[in-house]
Amino acid sequence: MNLFVKAVVVGVMNHCIAQLSRLSSVRKRGSFVLLSGLLLGAIAQPSIALPTAPQLSPRPAESDPPQRPAAAPSIPRSIIWRMQRDVVERENLSRWDLQVHSQSRGVWRDGCLGLAADNEFCTLALVEGYRVELTDGNQIWAYRSDRTGQTIRQEPELVADLPSGDSRSPEIDTRILQTIANQLGEDAATLRIVESQPATWDGCMGVYEPNQACTMIAIFGARLIVANESQNWVYHIDQNGSRIVQNDTASAGHPSVMPSFIPEGNELPTPGTEPVVFRSSISGGLGGVRIEKTLLESGLLRTQTWRMGEPTDAPIEETQLSLAQVNAFRQLLDEQRFGNFNRMRYITEAAFADYPTITFEGLGTTVEYIDLIQTELPPALQTVIEAWEQL
Repeated sequence: MNLFVKAVVVGVMNHCIAQLSRLSSVRKRGSFVLLSGLLLGAIAQPSIALPTAPQLSPRPAESDPPQRPAAAPSIPRSIIWRMQRDVVERENLSRWDLQVHSQSRGVWRDGCLGLAADNEFCTLALVEGYRVELTDGNQIWAYRSDRTGQTIRQEPELVADLPSGDSRSPEIDTRILQTIANQLGEDAATLRIVESQPATWDGCMGVYEPNQACTMIAIFGARLIVANESQNWVYHIDQNGSRIVQNDTASAGHPSVMPSFIPEGNELPTPGTEPVVFRSSISGGLGGVRIEKTLLESGLLRTQTWRMGEPTDAPIEETQLSLAQVNAFRQLLDEQRFGNFNRMRYITEAAFADYPTITFEGLGTTVEYIDLIQTELPPALQTVIEAWEQL
């Protein structure tokens, strides 16, 4: 202890002794002993630790608050459990073997979440939901659901690599034509492939028959239009030409009508939030006018006129149908195998001279035609047209 501190301590002791002299003897002895012990303890310490001021970190420069990364969608656990249970039952796995590979939000075009089975009725309404990929480390299963989890569907499992475009070899085309000639009883030399469009089929090759179960797998191939001098046919094939199935429903038109396929992206505009059963659109005439007729699931039948994508001042016509009428029309679509007309187009050169084209959409199917050749269309399509016009 330095001399200054000792001097301070001695001065304090003298002051305290003077004060103690005024106390009684008993109290004087107790206080003196206590004071002496404290002061001697202080003198014995080699140093006195003084409190130090807290160290303050420098204030960071003013800046924008850090941006939080986008959070992954919060999918209810019950929905994921239902998806896992489906995989477990299908693949004979343990739920503990499965992990979530990825998850995201999605908006599906219809009530079937964009995964309609052949000729299945789907309400044409936008459905918000989720897409989840599950994996066991060796394979991935993809599922879709609506926001509540009431509707959950598995995406088709891929069974082949997706071909780049319509890339069959001439040898495969020759084999296809020979197989078709044998089926039709025609001379293969008279047949030719008029048009081909890449397509993805289910286990039934995309040809619907009532009460027929089809495996939900993805078979990559194409739809073909095959013709000779007097007739034409529509066929569905896989990419190697090993599976060849005739689409009888779409092939049954008059020989004078050469069908074609609707290019990708030529569907009707995306529907709104109201559930739609069926709708038609008349467009392509002069003035850019489109007349749209829509049957809602509630039975409301609405006709509205549009011009250049905007509604016109023409009054909207509305008629209320009974649910029995709606169900009867659905039944007719099923009986006529309407789904087999998907992406078919029945038009002539008149359509390229600004003659109106009529588009039907329902059951996940889009088909186009012009009324100039209505009596020459396949009988099933004629039946649907007549029933629709009567509503």
